[in-house]
Amino acid sequence: MLCSNSTATISYTTISGNALGGTIITINAPPIATDNPSGIGGGLLFVNSTAMVKGCTITENRGSFGGGVSCQSSSAVILSECLISINNGYDYKTDVTLNAPPVYIVNSTLSGNGGGAAADNSILITSNCVFQDNTSGNGGGVAYINQATGTVVNCTFSNNLGAATNNCTSVIINSDGINIFNVHSNASGFGGGIYCLNSYPSISNCTITANRSGSGGGIAIVDSSLIIIASCSFSNNSAMNPGTGGGAVLLNNAGSCISNCTIINNRAGEYSYEAKHTNGVLWSESMDSIGYGGAFFFTSNTLATVTDCKLLGNYSSQGGSGFYCDGGSTATFERCMISGAYTVANQYSGCGGGALVYDSSVNLNVCVFTDNNACEGGGIYASNTTLSLLNTTIGYNRISANGGGIYMDGGVATFTNCIAWNNGSPSIFITNSPYLFATNSYIQGGINGQPESADPKLRFGYRLTTDSPCIDNSIGPYSTQTDVNGKVPWDHPSIFNPPPATIRDVGAYEFVDNDNDRMDDTWEVEVFGNMVQGTNTEYDVDGLRDSDEYDFNTSPLVIDTDGDGMTDLQEWIAGSTGWDKSDFFILEAVSNDVATTGNFVIYWQSVAGRLYSVTSKSNLFNTSWITNITGIVGDGSTKSYTNSSTAPSYFFRITVIRP
Repeated sequence: MLCSNSTATISYTTISGNALGGTIITINAPPIATDNPSGIGGGLLFVNSTAMVKGCTITENRGSFGGGVSCQSSSAVILSECLISINNGYDYKTDVTLNAPPVYIVNSTLSGNGGGAAADNSILITSNCVFQDNTSGNGGGVAYINQATGTVVNCTFSNNLGAATNNCTSVIINSDGINIFNVHSNASGFGGGIYCLNSYPSISNCTITANRSGSGGGIAIVDSSLIIIASCSFSNNSAMNPGTGGGAVLLNNAGSCISNCTIINNRAGEYSYEAKHTNGVLWSESMDSIGYGGAFFFTSNTLATVTDCKLLGNYSSQGGSGFYCDGGSTATFERCMISGAYTVANQYSGCGGGALVYDSSVNLNVCVFTDNNACEGGGIYASNTTLSLLNTTIGYNRISANGGGIYMDGGVATFTNCIAWNNGSPSIFITNSPYLFATNSYIQGGINGQPESADPKLRFGYRLTTDSPCIDNSIGPYSTQTDVNGKVPWDHPSIFNPPPATIRDVGAYEFVDNDNDRMDDTWEVEVFGNMVQGTNTEYDVDGLRDSDEYDFNTSPLVIDTDGDGMTDLQEWIAGSTGWDKSDFFILEAVSNDVATTGNFVIYWQSVAGRLYSVTSKSNLFNTSWITNITGIVGDGSTKSYTNSSTAPSYFFRITVIRP
């Protein structure tokens, strides 16, 4: 259907099975075959026209571009409540004129097409739409190219593919009729959900899930594009091309403000098996596609600001599972949580569980890095980079080699009101002489040869306990800002700050205990669903008060948090870690030299603040134990007991007491 220099309304119509422009039908205009060059718009073609298309089904059409619908030469079109499916457009069409009237796609479903929609030097506004199972070389769901603008609001992008073939689109919007074929054909594929090339759209309140491409599985933003992304959800998107990444978002020589987004379980890089045939023998080889930036990939002088976002459980095969930044880029993260990111610690590197940064500048303001995992740099790996950290907490990250908190390879890092603790000591590993500066910060192992600071009493992840020295102790520009969860500064009742002062806690999290029960209010609501528990309540009846469980990093809902066979109370008494099943009280060694010296020696690792005693019996059927020694004071060293008895056998027991 062709509409040229006209105004049209098309309602509740099925347009199906047309090819290379299909049947040309003119509305209030003479048929002009040249208005449909090279098979533009397999289903509908609008040329310099105004149209409302409502409630239509546009399916199984083909055109060189715009297999379903093509809008050209200043056409203003609204597509509403339409189903646009299984159409195929073969090529992009490039424009040279700006300020084209907008095209609206609202309350519609675009599914199974060769690309969902493309705006070329035009304005595309989409809202309340579903883009699903579409495939294109770049921008499986939507593509904005060549200074296109518009908005994408309340849309869902799922299972779209930015493939390694030609660029196929179902709806293509152009501002004039100049045709250039295959100008964006790219073997790598960018933007499974959305692709932006030198364009300026804004994207808000969208769900972007299970999309795939070579680079930028969810969204790819390249070549001087400036994009706003707000209040969106990214999950299970994948970037599969070797050497690049951005499971959720790729920024390449572009700029973006990203705010209030959740980025969960996205991937960069793939692990698979390749079958090979050698001398008649079929065998398999594991293939690891090297990918960086499970959530974000920033490169080539990109400028990015990320605010109030949660990057959780993202994965990369090579580094920067939370985010990757290189090539002179500048990234600022504010009030962000980077947690549960996993980087494969393979034989190559596996660097930067939370972040991997090369030759760039990164600012981290009121951020948390926790529960990230890598070979080196569990929280952050930075090489030849400038890092600036303000009120940021880096805790409980894991590594298999060096730098549980931060691995600094040259460069400069400044820390103000920060915590780096429980990442393994030292929390900051240095090589190639980086310049490190710390002010009012708690860094395990110290830096620059300075002694280690006092224990910040950091609960698992990032919360503070009620006796933490970090409470009400910030200084400088971030002493009055909201914390990583948006809480305002709050003064602990036991610490006097002369009015009108209200002082932030050190680190990213503000400890707030309005009911004064020694438990953080937000934690109480998350765990119990309310704040009715008190200082002396015991929800799981394991002998450990809820307030003690908060301080001890264990769950008040179960009696054995880490499942190691010792109850939380037993671990609290012994001084072992209640949330780590690899840490429990056990005999370290025995030395049996009875035959030559008559001695039998027992060794165990002591804990400061505990008392130990050794008892024994020669027969397990005896009802009582004999005290061999008591009052051994734990100090963190290995303790021992030597038995010189000539009895043929003895059974020994070590008892630990928490005074």
